[in-house]
Amino acid sequence: MIKIKKASEPVSDDDGFRILVDSTWPVEFSRDELKINAWFKEIAAEKNTEEYLSQLKKKIKLIKHLKLLERVKKQLTLVYWSEKKGNVLILKNYLDGKSRVIRSSVGRIHG
Repeated sequence: MIKIKKASEPVSDDDGFRILVDSTWPVEFSRDELKINAWFKEIAAEKNTEEYLSQLKKKIKLIKHLKLLERVKKQLTLVYWSEKKGNVLILKNYLDGKSRVIRSSVGRIHG
């Protein structure tokens, strides 16, 4: 299961494995305060929301790593700091397989 939290929201026991998905560290918080297990700054949006999905398709190794973490850890929390929550929602939907663009680009699996 994957959920989303803003860095300023309190850490809870059910957050599971916490991953910061912003390109910059929130200077207001230390690593201990945020309880971040990993920082995937490479997966952060470099441009606007409309272009983020195409960026994710180019970062397939990071996506596969996140999917593996989800299977192993059972609970992932994507932590973000920027004001662009839309990009984090796109990433979550991408990981959950809920993006229409992803489903249509994968094609048919069975004959």
